[in-house]
Amino acid sequence: MGTLGGRNGWGRKRRWWQGKAAPGPVGFGVFLSLEDISNEDLYKHQIVKIPETFQSVSHYMWSFVFPLLEETRAELCLSMETISNAPYSEIVSIEEASSQEFYDIRVHCWKNESINGGKEIYKPMPYDVFILSNIKLETVSDLKRNGSLFNLCSIVKVEEDGGSTTDFKVRASKHIEISDGMKESLFMIFLGNITTNSRIWKSLHVGSLATGNLTIIKDVLCPDSSVCDACVLCSSESRNTNNMCLDGASELNDLQISAVLGSISEMQCNHKCSVKLIWGPPGTGKTKIVSKLLWAVLGMKHKVLTCTSTHVAIWEVTSCLLKVAKKNKQGSRGTIPLYTNWEIFSFFLDYRVDRLVECFDPSSGWLNLVASMIDFLNYVVSHYHLYLENETTNVHENMASFISRKEFEDMATLLNELENFKKLLSEASFVDKELQEIFMQLEGNRLDSLQGWQCKSSLQFLICEARCECLRLLKAVKDSIHISYFHEKNLIREFCLQNASLIFCTASSSFELLSVQIQPLDLIIIDDASQLKECESAIPLQLQGLKHAVLVGDENQLPAMVKSKVSEAAGLGRSLFQRLSSLGISKQLLEVQYRMHPSISLFPNAEFYSGKMLDGPNVKTKAYERQFLPGIMFGPFSFINVTHGEEEVDDVSHSIKNMVEVGVVLQIVRRFYKGTFLKYCLSRFIFSAC
Repeated sequence: MGTLGGRNGWGRKRRWWQGKAAPGPVGFGVFLSLEDISNEDLYKHQIVKIPETFQSVSHYMWSFVFPLLEETRAELCLSMETISNAPYSEIVSIEEASSQEFYDIRVHCWKNESINGGKEIYKPMPYDVFILSNIKLETVSDLKRNGSLFNLCSIVKVEEDGGSTTDFKVRASKHIEISDGMKESLFMIFLGNITTNSRIWKSLHVGSLATGNLTIIKDVLCPDSSVCDACVLCSSESRNTNNMCLDGASELNDLQISAVLGSISEMQCNHKCSVKLIWGPPGTGKTKIVSKLLWAVLGMKHKVLTCTSTHVAIWEVTSCLLKVAKKNKQGSRGTIPLYTNWEIFSFFLDYRVDRLVECFDPSSGWLNLVASMIDFLNYVVSHYHLYLENETTNVHENMASFISRKEFEDMATLLNELENFKKLLSEASFVDKELQEIFMQLEGNRLDSLQGWQCKSSLQFLICEARCECLRLLKAVKDSIHISYFHEKNLIREFCLQNASLIFCTASSSFELLSVQIQPLDLIIIDDASQLKECESAIPLQLQGLKHAVLVGDENQLPAMVKSKVSEAAGLGRSLFQRLSSLGISKQLLEVQYRMHPSISLFPNAEFYSGKMLDGPNVKTKAYERQFLPGIMFGPFSFINVTHGEEEVDDVSHSIKNMVEVGVVLQIVRRFYKGTFLKYCLSRFIFSAC
């Protein structure tokens, strides 16, 4: 088996952690070889079970290192099993960059573009890992073919995506001996993306001198920590959170209200750090109370980060918050923008950055539009005559200001004044000459020069006054727009993050906030906390200034997915929520479930929740007792034994499938559909006949 390049093993650079070498895969700063990826025993003897308590922060961080390395190896190894269906491309050019082991590569368009089960089209990203080879790999055994050359590399930066060709910078695990003939016969085969694991690796401070905020981390190491206990000083001050305004409290039960108010109370404590555990079995309203808590702290002008395990979960939390905002849009929350169609895309950071880039365009952005509006209101009659000559002036009413609350208030007032100005003009019954006379009186005058001119009617005066007020506000808005500062997307991204009251992201993505100078967070909420590896939860907990955290989850539900059996046995999939819970740390139980029919909740309640879970009044209604088809199989639940089924690995998504079970489910769905559709037709016929 050949190698593409002259170096083997781990490469030349090693990172040290307490005197120990910590080799890692591509992207971690130290590299694995393809042989290492296939070696299931590579870290087997270096992994020990992650303890429940820790002696120090170093002990805590180091406990996750080798299980994380083994998990990354296992993920890449699993991807190699389906290498024949992986996206690949032929290399157009490859050049060695200024530093060793870095290369500039250009490739043709990608083949086999579908990834994640065909749900997405592949686009190269940083931390994508590739096999660089002189042959198009069909199976793992091709790596052993005589004359085959290969290397492992990861994308450092995507320089340019021009559609048919893509330029990017990569880092290789071994030096590549470049020759003219080699340039014409190289392929890059996508293996996987290790962004999340790389972020966890960096957050563990392996090979890095940077340190984050370890205040909360230090407090969750030992079981005797008081981090989860109520503050004695705050209790003595008798802070009364029950008197706080909680919009929509009537929609919550007593325990849900207590969870929200208790979280707010701990967030306001300045004496100690706190970690609050909210335990919510399925259907008890975990996401609902998170949205209510966010809405409450938003009105209190706090800065809060909400993390989840997946982007789908972020979508769910944000959607729930928007529903709360829509119901309470007549309230005092002025910092959440409300959209007509409630498009959640409008809240995505990338969407807002793109919109702000348009707004700061010198030729067509805010500054140009505000200047045009000022000119228009100063010289209304002149522009009117130009309009009559079929030359139009575009007036944009959706102008905005930013930076300070005063300027934001000016923006809101301006929109109201423009609407008032429009209303006054629509109510006026003046003829054309009268309107021209009104606006000619102030043409080119100073903004405050209403003095010395007697209006012929009160409506005339109101119109003139409204125009002057619009001009005053427009000038204030214009002065607040600083185009020069926002000429780069990165600066606009930082501006959005610095000024946002609520930030939503996955726990992994919160790593980007570690390098952004933002105002210290008042609170972090981790939803689905029991589905996050503890080492992943450690990323957002290290944000500067953070002292209070709320973990919402249920350790009895599915934990984080771990693909390595060795890492799973070591406890890599255990969450911080589960570890603290197992140590006897108190957690607030949301005991009323509003999702399952009582006959369904009966088993999990008895088996996993010691009978503590109660059924909500809605699941006891007749609506939950409806049976659309006769037979016991179509009751609230059924156990169906499917024989002769075999599990197999899907070639694309790597997931397990059982086609016999799929066939059984399809038959049940068809029967259900036919039965319910027939009932629907009969009911419509009877209703029509009546």
